[in-house]
Amino acid sequence: MTVQIKPGEVYTLELPSNVSTGYTWTYTPKESQIIAISEVSDGSPSDTPGASLETIFEIKGIQKGNVKVTFTYQRVWETDIAPKETKRITVKVK
Repeated sequence: MTVQIKPGEVYTLELPSNVSTGYTWTYTPKESQIIAISEVSDGSPSDTPGASLETIFEIKGIQKGNVKVTFTYQRVWETDIAPKETKRITVKVK
């Protein structure tokens, strides 16, 4: 997936999650001179235990350039097990 934004512009990425299972979304690279990524919310609480929520990330363009970001959905303590899900995004700041 490729996303194109301008410096100062924000792209919102919503990824399905269920924190009650221990899985969380993480991303790499953590630092970039081209973009800034912040986790905004895990969504609003549900009345149904174990219900899916959205993990929301805001990707803000800082300066012109391209960067590849990998989001992985896994349990942080399971370092020897492959992520349950992986999303790769190329962000182009123009």
